[in-house]
Amino acid sequence: TNPNGPAFSNVLTADQIAQLPDDPDEFENAIRQLAGPGAQMRVNGFRGGKLPPKSQIREIRFRLNPYAAENHEAGFGLVDITTKPGINAWHGSFNFGFRDEALNGRQAFATFRGPEQQRRLGLSLDGPLWKNHTSLFLNADGSLFFDAKTIVATTPTGPFRDLTFRPSRRLNLDARIEHALTKTHTSRLQYQRNAVLQNNLGAGDFDLSSRGFSQNQTEHLFRLGDSGVVGKRFVNDMRFQVRWLETKAESVTNDRTILVPGFFNDGSAQRAGGRRQFEIELNDDVDYAMERHGVRFGGRLEAGRYRSDESFNAFGTFQFA
Repeated sequence: TNPNGPAFSNVLTADQIAQLPDDPDEFENAIRQLAGPGAQMRVNGFRGGKLPPKSQIREIRFRLNPYAAENHEAGFGLVDITTKPGINAWHGSFNFGFRDEALNGRQAFATFRGPEQQRRLGLSLDGPLWKNHTSLFLNADGSLFFDAKTIVATTPTGPFRDLTFRPSRRLNLDARIEHALTKTHTSRLQYQRNAVLQNNLGAGDFDLSSRGFSQNQTEHLFRLGDSGVVGKRFVNDMRFQVRWLETKAESVTNDRTILVPGFFNDGSAQRAGGRRQFEIELNDDVDYAMERHGVRFGGRLEAGRYRSDESFNAFGTFQFA
């Protein structure tokens, strides 16, 4: 009946975590594939944001009791990721990755092999600000990426073959401070910023280059957590998170859209404006231990404000047979 036992959860060992990909996006994708569809991921009890680097992860636990009372998304799996506690020495890691189209094959409908390149950089640093009490964790990772999407269309002037260039860049920053009040009581403070810019989305296949648009997304996270033993029988876990997210989109051209299914799509993507959202989440779980039984109770408070000036199809869409 132990909720942390093998009947209700599976845990990846340190060796298994070390074998997962180093690239942050591939690492997160591997965890999601192991967890199954619809699974929710939490880092130190918090939802959302980016995962910490492998070097700062102590445990990855796949919980198999999706209908537990504290699981807000009942019916889906849950992945709990726990970071390492305070350390007594400074550690750092640096990784770099590079990939291009040298080993790629030519796309079937392209007249030449399209360009592709990814440059990835990661840096992490952690160590004690006050030995056995306060630790600092820093992480930064980013990437520059571009590839080519094939355009295969038949326009009024005849067959059209081309490759559209799609660049993107990403930068994630993370800073966390952990302070041990006692041997059984720890507080955490964290700030995270994640940004990604993608260009020429929407172009490719039957969509001509004029149908492309760019999308810029920036996310900020502020987290405060406190967990520990209260008295002799109570364990309290409190988590507070503030999240604000801004997304903007801009079309390459501003014009009407012309669709000829199976032949070509021309004109504008007709996407403009963006969306801003501000969300607050407060969780508190309390465990009470008795001789042969345990009781868990708590609550969650969520609030949000959303503002959008997104516009779609402002100039009209015309479809022909």
